[in-house]
Amino acid sequence: MLLLLVAATLILPAAAVTASPVTVTILATSDTHGHIVGWDYFTAAPAETGLAKVSTLVARERAKNSRTLLIDDGDFLQGTPLTTVYSSVIKDWRLHPVIAAFNAMHYDAIILGNHEFNFGLAFLQKAITAAECPVLSANTLDNQTQKVWQPIQPYLIREIPAPDKLAPIRVGIIGVTTQTIPHWENGENYAGLQFADQVATVRQIINEIKNRVDVIIVASHSGVEIDGQEALPGENQVAAIAKACPEVALIIAGHNHYLLDNATPVKDNRGNTVYDKSIVHGIPVLEPACWGLFLGKADLTLVEKNGHWQVTAVATANLPTEGIPEDPAVTTVARLYHDATLQYLNTKIGTATAAFTMTNGTLQDTSLINLINTVQRHYGKAQLSATPPYNPAARIDPGEIRLQHVAAICPYESYLYTIEISGTQLRQYLEHAAAYYRQFRPSDTAIGLNNNGTPDYNFDIIQGIDYVIDITRPAGQRIRHLTYRGRSVKNTDTFSLAINGYRLNGGGGYMAAIGVDQDHPAKILFDSQKSYGEAGQIRNLISQYIQDKGTISPHIENNWSIATAPVKVTGKPTRAEYTDKYKAAN
Repeated sequence: MLLLLVAATLILPAAAVTASPVTVTILATSDTHGHIVGWDYFTAAPAETGLAKVSTLVARERAKNSRTLLIDDGDFLQGTPLTTVYSSVIKDWRLHPVIAAFNAMHYDAIILGNHEFNFGLAFLQKAITAAECPVLSANTLDNQTQKVWQPIQPYLIREIPAPDKLAPIRVGIIGVTTQTIPHWENGENYAGLQFADQVATVRQIINEIKNRVDVIIVASHSGVEIDGQEALPGENQVAAIAKACPEVALIIAGHNHYLLDNATPVKDNRGNTVYDKSIVHGIPVLEPACWGLFLGKADLTLVEKNGHWQVTAVATANLPTEGIPEDPAVTTVARLYHDATLQYLNTKIGTATAAFTMTNGTLQDTSLINLINTVQRHYGKAQLSATPPYNPAARIDPGEIRLQHVAAICPYESYLYTIEISGTQLRQYLEHAAAYYRQFRPSDTAIGLNNNGTPDYNFDIIQGIDYVIDITRPAGQRIRHLTYRGRSVKNTDTFSLAINGYRLNGGGGYMAAIGVDQDHPAKILFDSQKSYGEAGQIRNLISQYIQDKGTISPHIENNWSIATAPVKVTGKPTRAEYTDKYKAAN
């Protein structure tokens, strides 16, 4: 009896301890795109963005709970003039500025995004080798070994101390990357690698580690896919992962720059809720938008039962960085990189006689879009050129033109290509662009309210032809009065079209729309990377064009317009012009 009483005395405190829940906090960033300090390099003004602000919030959360992990979900090496400078101008660095910031913030894991491959594998390997935490991407495989690319890991198991000498909480973090990188990147940028299906990869790893961990977290550099609205099959696979892997406690999403948590449901392009509270097939999804605008936070409540920790609840939120002071530990690390970037951007390259703008670039022809297309036709030796309104806020004021202006005009790294297309393909290309708009109805008051959910950077404007987009007609039947040098375009006509590498590799779905795929490749007439190397990036070509001209003047061709009333087709093609009220006037 005495022995039984002693045993009971020893057991009772442990039973009481196991009844107390423990909270593990997961903090997440994604799509920071080179935003380190709170500065807008495009407008040369302070901004409520950046890792320095995020770092202050991270420190506060770590002070509240020592059981905290910090994860980045990818797209960190590209996106600002700072990252451009350290990819194409200053190349003798030993520590990439973003990795320096990550190290200062003591990340626990970093996931590869698609933009990490913009500069080739040698650049990527040099950057991530200096990271002081594991870099993950389980579905990025070496073609020869069929194993995970050597510089990275498929997953990470982190043990978190538990209270009162209980067994540590074992957290497994699986990192995966969107498999559609080959649709956007030049082959040389990922030569020797392949990107496997995320769902099958995650499922395989869960089977491998599920008996070794208490908690499984998936960090996927992809978004929540919506049935019927995915431009590229397999680009976003978060919902598919959630459905196939019920053991997962939390999915960190990215790539789409969305804000997802318990307070922000997943919606479709028409604003309908698809997954309430961002809980997808029973699994909470956390996505912290982009640029360090938010810090994602997930509190996982766990209880210990029979020697194992179990997740009983997950609460997700996104903490805004607006108004948050910057962490000196990060700004100090970033100072030299930041100052070098400002010095580079202040380089004068030419003079503008009047203002260039891109305002309302999805509604009307603009001087900056014309400038981009003019540059592309010039270097690509093309009859036609296509470009989207990359940055509606970009402008060049009269007077001095600096590299900062060009960075704002064309914020993405991409090379220039000229391809051969037929008259039929030209119409298909334009129809694909015109699907940007929902069908206009008499009750609509403004064209701008009729976006079909397509990002502006996927709405292309073509220079070198004249055409009308009649949005009173169904998608696929909207291009009217399509002419080249005053003559109606025939299906059998042949044209040379200058486009960016993102388009050529499938971005925005344009190549699929005109029937270009692996079995039917585009005929490439010009490749700026082969002709000019690093100088062949479109941003660099714009800069070179301005330098060569010295002085440039804005020009608007008004070669395209939008009609919101039926366009009458006559024997002699005419072009409908829209008024301020967006009503057609034939």
